[in-house]
Amino acid sequence: MARLLTLSRAARLVGVRRGALQSKIRSGELAAFEGKVSADDLARAYPQAALEDNAGLERFEAIKDAAFAERLRERLLP
Repeated sequence: MARLLTLSRAARLVGVRRGALQSKIRSGELAAFEGKVSADDLARAYPQAALEDNAGLERFEAIKDAAFAERLRERLLP
């Protein structure tokens, strides 16, 4: 499954305004699902963007996922 990005994060990654992404979504050039876009679709729409050079973003996502998992364990386990 492709990674989904919020419009704000996607706009920052490709270096455009969020409104530009929204225009592409409205025109059908870019697919969206529940306010998010696929990283693969984003790469097709903006081939010049370097989506792979986001080590900081990947680290942030890993920390966020670990914190969420820890919170789930705290609530589910006595």
